[in-house]
Amino acid sequence: MDENKLQETWERVLKKIQESLTEEIVDRWLKPFQPVSLTDDKLVIGAPNGLYKEWVEDRYMRLISDAADETIGK
Repeated sequence: MDENKLQETWERVLKKIQESLTEEIVDRWLKPFQPVSLTDDKLVIGAPNGLYKEWVEDRYMRLISDAADETIGK
């Protein structure tokens, strides 16, 4: 998948997440993540550091997963 398509997919996932979280939370905790790859059944995102990784895994992983499933239709 090309970089533009990957980035567009992540932005669509973020937009879906904004339906459930405030813009401030999305801007602070989720936008720093970058999409790494997208396969048939998995969107991989990279954390800017360990603090972000732990914080987001503990609080928002289910929401991210559900939004990704809904966005890419899997």
